Amino acid sequence: MNEAITKKKYRSQGSYTERMRLKKIAKETMKITRQGYYELNGMRIELPKRKYDEVIAITPEQADAARWSLLGRKLSKNYPGNIYVWCISSFGAVACFDRFLVLNFANAFTPGGGFMNGAEAQEESLCRESTLYASLVTEKAVGMYEYNRSLNSPAASDYMLLSPEVCVFRDHDSHKLLEKPYTASVLTVPAVNLHGYDDCVHKPASQEIDELMYRRIENMLAVAIAHEYKNLILGAWGCGAFGHDARRVAEYFYNLLVTKGYRNYFDNICFAIPDDAPQANQENNLEQHAHSDKEDNFDVFDEVFADVLRYDIDTYFSSSKPEAAELLAAKAADVAQVDYREFAINNVLKGYYPAQAAYVRYNFPPANISKLNIGYAYGVTRLWDAYMAEQWGCEGDKSVCFYLSDIHDIWCSSYEDIDKPYPFNERSEAEPFTADTLGKGHHVLCRGMRYLGCVDDVYRISPYLSYLVDRGLLEFLTEEHNGYVLMLKDADNNSVVGVTVALEKAGELLAKTPLAWKKFPGCKS
Repeated sequence: MNEAITKKKYRSQGSYTERMRLKKIAKETMKITRQGYYELNGMRIELPKRKYDEVIAITPEQADAARWSLLGRKLSKNYPGNIYVWCISSFGAVACFDRFLVLNFANAFTPGGGFMNGAEAQEESLCRESTLYASLVTEKAVGMYEYNRSLNSPAASDYMLLSPEVCVFRDHDSHKLLEKPYTASVLTVPAVNLHGYDDCVHKPASQEIDELMYRRIENMLAVAIAHEYKNLILGAWGCGAFGHDARRVAEYFYNLLVTKGYRNYFDNICFAIPDDAPQANQENNLEQHAHSDKEDNFDVFDEVFADVLRYDIDTYFSSSKPEAAELLAAKAADVAQVDYREFAINNVLKGYYPAQAAYVRYNFPPANISKLNIGYAYGVTRLWDAYMAEQWGCEGDKSVCFYLSDIHDIWCSSYEDIDKPYPFNERSEAEPFTADTLGKGHHVLCRGMRYLGCVDDVYRISPYLSYLVDRGLLEFLTEEHNGYVLMLKDADNNSVVGVTVALEKAGELLAKTPLAWKKFPGCKS
């Protein structure tokens, strides 16, 4: 017997105890929801006074109407919403933001799915961690389940339930009660259950399934827009017990959000896919699955959306590193008395990188900041490489500088062959780095670092430019690539480079970056 099947059977032997534990937690959750408070560490924690049984039933006809109402509608903004893929639970993602609408991967026929029986899918987790279940068993909500049962089809319908006030009071991983509950909104939408067709003689063609799923996702987005939600928590919808292929579902979302432009209706869209999320088909055909190269849901979504993902300070959790998930879980549980951003990301005021990268320390006086300095950004790339960046503008021109620690084997081996302090490469047409640009109004993040020289030979700087492009930090808009590289040493004598690129020159757009810029402290406007 192969190892994978052995492990699966071993897990099954312990599943009864775990299921009983989760059933007990479900009962406690129901009790807390009814009484409106719980005891923790000798303190009485009151749930916010909200109507947790409130629900808005959205019929298939109403969902279709919401979609049709968008035809010809003029957008209130002309820039696309941010898209993230995070290795985190749905409610864990909400804890990092303000109000979000969370997609519930619902059972079409039973409120909460197997919540009361200790099941472990996404919907059951949401119900265990919050007051959600109370809204799903109301008279209004039950109408959806009765309607779907009357259809006698695994496809169910486009019926949806909106729970506008849901209080989250448990941590996803530990199931421990939180010191500070928080609220979210939840949209309950069942996917087509592919496994429901296993015993059917006549199964729908894959194209029909595609059309059903695509329309349902589009209706879901339209309903969110109709109810004026600007931030969404989505995920690998239907890719667990319902058996959908993660890549196919990711492409449904990509085509609607990016290609069709639905992302423009929203400010932020986060795909929350935790490590413990069930993968498609994992409960079925064990021996075949043990030998397959089944793709991880997180990796699939991260890959499909790679060209549009955000990786700045607010999105460093897109990494699937355990450290990031732990930090987010700690924030959701409100047990870590630490600013997670300062702990994990290089902070402009304090200046340090995470343990995964070499430290970069710097210090600059506020007097160096002027109205020419547009802002700064810092974070980690999709491959967990730390960076910081700054942008400035002068007389219609704009430039950006990316500061990277010396953890990559791409630098020149020595600085001895630099014959001039500020060489100028005519081929790159990059403005030379002069003494003036070191001072007030241009580069400021490198103040306090030791300057060793500058390289702008197009062949020597191309590895740095390729690195930025590959990491999704930079995109050139013309065939002419420009730039120059500052060779620096920080306060701890670590090697640092500042890769400077002209984004706009004389009105011509040369390159762009997806980073969102934060204003410098004390910036003169």
